[in-house]
Amino acid sequence: MTSKSYLIAGRVHEPNGTPAIGARIYFLAAPVAVADMALITDQNGQFTLPAPAPGTYRIGCTADGFAPATVTVKVAEEDARVEIELRH
Repeated sequence: MTSKSYLIAGRVHEPNGTPAIGARIYFLAAPVAVADMALITDQNGQFTLPAPAPGTYRIGCTADGFAPATVTVKVAEEDARVEIELRH
């Protein structure tokens, strides 16, 4: 039996809808141990994090000029999508 891995994909944007390029995305909490890593959003404000197991994940996001943001996402039987709106 092989264990399935999942993805958490999302987009980070500023309050006016502009993509947040270069925002840091990282895990704050996960149902299993995850690597201590941070990803950077691309030119469209998009990111993809590996989710090694189903469960609830807390994701943090920081970007210059904005308050840190936190979102909670549940990964069940499929990959998850999340939108993060930054605030000043």
